[in-house]
Amino acid sequence: MKKFFNRYKLKRKLGRQIQSASKFVFSYNQINKHKDYDWRKPKSNPFKKTTEINWKKRIEIFLLIFTILATFITIIYSSFFKIKNIEISGLKRINNQELIENITNITNYKSFLIIPKNNYFTIDLNEIIFILKQKYPIQNITIQKIFPDKIKVEVEEKISKIIYNDGRIYTYLDETGKVIEILRYVGEDEWLITKKSVTSTNELGEEIITEKEIARKPKISINKITQEMGDYPIIYRQNDGDDLKINDLVLDQNKISGIIQWFNLLEKRTDINFTYFFIENDFGEGIIKTSDGWEIKVKINTDIINQFNELEYLLKNKIDKNNLSYIDLRYSGRVYWK
Repeated sequence: MKKFFNRYKLKRKLGRQIQSASKFVFSYNQINKHKDYDWRKPKSNPFKKTTEINWKKRIEIFLLIFTILATFITIIYSSFFKIKNIEISGLKRINNQELIENITNITNYKSFLIIPKNNYFTIDLNEIIFILKQKYPIQNITIQKIFPDKIKVEVEEKISKIIYNDGRIYTYLDETGKVIEILRYVGEDEWLITKKSVTSTNELGEEIITEKEIARKPKISINKITQEMGDYPIIYRQNDGDDLKINDLVLDQNKISGIIQWFNLLEKRTDINFTYFFIENDFGEGIIKTSDGWEIKVKINTDIINQFNELEYLLKNKIDKNNLSYIDLRYSGRVYWK
């Protein structure tokens, strides 16, 4: 019997096979790829609001920035705020005009090449203090700005040297007691000479009366020496050896420090004028000569503050300086005066 080919039946069979195969493939892809996004082309949101540029706000910000910048430039570069007045007080040894010129030079530059440092708002006071202390013998210094173009400088100088008179020459000694500069010889008019008449007989039997020097004391004019050599403590000690030379060690450093301390205490805390310091011996004892003619006998190695406190107490409570010859503070717990 002849068998007929049924094309409709074959078509259905092939369709079922293709469908099952496609399910297998797509199910495999879903298992391994896990697509969690839309493959479709994104569409525009019809409810999205369009942002308009706020030109007014931008102009206001620009004007604010411009105003701040213009104000800054005006302040920094205006001559109105440039430091033009420098007032200095407390100087005795440092030259006033020289110090003003140095402060001007210190501030005469620009930070970051554009910001001037000689302006009231930009001046660096700590920098000025640091440099001046490096260059000059300064104990303390304070600087105050005064609006709009002035600074006020208060200086407390540090004594870095003393004037030494050995009976023949004046020299400068440094803080270690060494000679750092030869100044000049002591003049004949700088002595108080005591003489007496001496009678002698010559070859003819005639009596001859002559004047003989029996003693001499230094006559130190504090005003003359200060103008000539500076306002430093003056020390006198007779030297019978060779002339002094640069770098010769003359005094112990502790003695120099003690004399400077006495000088500062009398200058800053009393009305006593320190004329000169006479070194009496090598045991640290000396005599402070005052311009009023009386003396203070002290030790320069120990208990300076205690000695000074005793002096202050006596002058305030017990002693009249107008009838005073000396005060002796050299003995701990005991004070003598005349």
